[in-house]
Amino acid sequence: MSINPILKGVSNGFKPDPRYTVSEYADDKRILTSESSAEPGRWRTSRVPFAREIMDACSPQNGGSQVKVMKGTQIGGSSIADNIVLCYLDIYPCPILYILPNQDLAKGTSQRRITPAIRNIPTLEEKILGGKSKKDIGEMFTKRIPGGGVTLGWSNSTSSFRSFSARIVILDDVDGFGEFGEGSVMALGKKRADAFPTSSIIYINSTPTYSGESNIEKEYEESDQREYFMKCPECSEMIVFRWELFVFDHSNYVLKGEVKFSCIHCGTLISEKKKAHMMSENNGARWIPQNEGHEHRGYLIPSFYSPWVTWEKIAREYLEAVKMIKQKGDEQYMQVWQNTRNARPFIKKLAGVDIVDRNSRVEVYSAQVPSAVKIITAGIDTQDDRFEILVLGHAHNGELFVIDYAVIMGDPQFATTQKELDTYLNKKFTRVDGALMKIEGTAIDTGGHRSKDIDEYVRHRLPDRIFGIKGSSVKDAPTINKTMYQLTDRNLVSVGTIRIKDNFYAKLAIKEAGVNFVHFPDIEVINKEFFNMLTSEKRDDKGLYVPIRKRNEAIDCMVYAIAVIDILLVNVDTLQHPLIHIGEAEMIETVIKPIQDNYMDEF
Repeated sequence: MSINPILKGVSNGFKPDPRYTVSEYADDKRILTSESSAEPGRWRTSRVPFAREIMDACSPQNGGSQVKVMKGTQIGGSSIADNIVLCYLDIYPCPILYILPNQDLAKGTSQRRITPAIRNIPTLEEKILGGKSKKDIGEMFTKRIPGGGVTLGWSNSTSSFRSFSARIVILDDVDGFGEFGEGSVMALGKKRADAFPTSSIIYINSTPTYSGESNIEKEYEESDQREYFMKCPECSEMIVFRWELFVFDHSNYVLKGEVKFSCIHCGTLISEKKKAHMMSENNGARWIPQNEGHEHRGYLIPSFYSPWVTWEKIAREYLEAVKMIKQKGDEQYMQVWQNTRNARPFIKKLAGVDIVDRNSRVEVYSAQVPSAVKIITAGIDTQDDRFEILVLGHAHNGELFVIDYAVIMGDPQFATTQKELDTYLNKKFTRVDGALMKIEGTAIDTGGHRSKDIDEYVRHRLPDRIFGIKGSSVKDAPTINKTMYQLTDRNLVSVGTIRIKDNFYAKLAIKEAGVNFVHFPDIEVINKEFFNMLTSEKRDDKGLYVPIRKRNEAIDCMVYAIAVIDILLVNVDTLQHPLIHIGEAEMIETVIKPIQDNYMDEF
């Protein structure tokens, strides 16, 4: 007696998943066609070794996961998505939802990628339930199998997937998704997996668009932010491809000679001929989280890693983009390059931060601390003969209130100067209702000529939430790099200063009080020189901040004071009441855990 295929599929759905990863399946079964690949033939993960961990993170053994990929072009992101679909259809039958930006892309994905791929896997083709004719492999937007199937939907019509529940959700090219009045398409897509809390996989990928507007940028920031590290062929230290470390000669925007990569550790210039060897997992290449401990996996993979795009081509495109900016003021080419090659969101030019008129920005506070402030932090810049301190209040919706700016004269290595700093940091600041607020966390610069002395100062004050920090000039460094704790025996936090400055200068450009506005008190120390220091840096052509005035202590202090919020892991918007003190009493509402001497061990 024959077994009903539907009942067989349901029965198989209750069997435990075999231990077979997506990458293993792709290497065993996937045949690329000329319709979907520049290299038709058997799929080889070794050709794109960085893809192995991404695919395996989407295997059933990692159920309940979100996997996010911010990518350049020609790195195989869509092929990874296809491999996930094929593997689950063939080996782990279940409902799959595949969302693209529009119906045309969904149709093209079905016709040119999914359907030809199924035809090349006989064990899978025979499982697909029939379409309108015998020649069809399922329907255009649905491929059904016993126990499951894949449905293709599109973001500009949520009705194409709104009532669908899926164990596997693929959100492809998410920066092409729009908002259409029913809530975020991203959120709606993710909710389709709610019925499978422990076995679902949500795979999200896209090239980014504009910073602050990019869906994949937001998703990547809410992940453990992995980057693909390789061993330098000369010194064997771990390195990662970043554009600022590529070296080449040019004249009048024309490339001259070979493009090489400079090892950040030993300075060796590495030829692209060694790229494939370096990228091999057998030679030690691996993904390393830059935001370790986050529940979601995130992967950043620019086109520098692609086996199909040369460094020479990428450099030529970059020079052409620079030429268009210099000669025509046209940033469109650079935006495309930044998004598709560098895999980073493009930062629009910021207006209104070059000159800040003091009289138009200062305001009379009703007390030292405005009533909107929920928590106070401080940032300290260290000079050879003084400390400079900025005290900052944080309110809901990104509003910032400068509370005070102080200078403590004296060599920072001396105990007398440090004692005076301690006294200042223990000050209480008065609210309009008479309640007192104290500085809940402080970040102090450990660079410069007094680094050892500041390290020692911080080491004895971690329970007081005084943190030593070092600014990172890497363009896409996370706000707080927790891996620094593991890479050094110093009590040191690496701070992504570029990202914080971008955000702060965008806020400073806002002219009307409200969301993200920066407030300044009308007090003597907040003077013209203070505003000159606050706006003393600009981005250059490489996206790095360079000084345009001699003194920049105020902007450094501002960056450090902002960074403290991330170090403390505080979400200001969730604070319903300010952190206040009555005399010497304890905090009325405690939301920050006391920090122990072994605080760094948590990371």
